[in-house]
Amino acid sequence: MAYIITWLKNGFYVRYSDTLTMEELLETNHKFYSNEHSSKARYLIHDFSDIDGFEQDSIDPQYFAVADKGSNSYISEIKFALVTDNDDLTKLCREYINTSETVGSNWSFGLFDNLAEAKQWAESE
Repeated sequence: MAYIITWLKNGFYVRYSDTLTMEELLETNHKFYSNEHSSKARYLIHDFSDIDGFEQDSIDPQYFAVADKGSNSYISEIKFALVTDNDDLTKLCREYINTSETVGSNWSFGLFDNLAEAKQWAESE
């Protein structure tokens, strides 16, 4: 497992490392949605700043955007911060955000190149 999940007072934080895979993204999504605290979370932070690379061909941002849209009925008004300084992963994150907005997600999205800015945005009112 190349990630660490931390439940915070009002949010869910995942720090990924090594090579990011589609399987890890599916696992962390499942762990978030199946947790009793998910419906009360005000923010999510997925921190990719420690990854060495990712399986670009296997990660489908549109899949996650549509899946997350389905949860909008019980998890609304959540902030989702994505942290990466990897140019290729930034493109996938932007595709995820654009698709989420196109399908009508009511979540707020932020893309950041450092964790400090992501936390500040996520924890702001």
